Amino acid sequence: MTYQLPMVLGTVNDLGIAEILSESTHRGGRMSSKEIEERCGVPAGKVSRFLRFLSGRDIFEEVTPDVWAHTEASRLMDSGLPYDEIVRDPIHRFAKGTPHSAWISHVTEICAMGAISMVTALREDRYKKSYDVSETPFTKMCGTNVPFWQWMEQ
Repeated sequence: MTYQLPMVLGTVNDLGIAEILSESTHRGGRMSSKEIEERCGVPAGKVSRFLRFLSGRDIFEEVTPDVWAHTEASRLMDSGLPYDEIVRDPIHRFAKGTPHSAWISHVTEICAMGAISMVTALREDRYKKSYDVSETPFTKMCGTNVPFWQWMEQ
């Protein structure tokens, strides 16, 4: 089920795990799942599951059991901002940091919302038959009649 990769990637991105790992003081930038838990509050077992899933796709590396390091791919997720700043101001991290983190968030949250609602929206003739940009699975899911790009601007 290919939906799992963007959902796990979006979750790890939202939690700021790439930034946490970038702040590691250990040799080679390594950090255990337990240390990541201490920073973001997600239990170490879940951190390990998320990162193991991604490491199987060369996004993060499990250097020893439950100890993680960046790969070239996971470094792209790092906004370049301190983790504490992300926690204080999670929305503006996308305007201040590198673009990759913002892109991941956009694709895994905003775009995914429209895709996820497609099945249920197209059960209704209003959405099934319409070519109107204000009558799409995305607008149904968001409870708006504002077209996607206008919604994004707001």
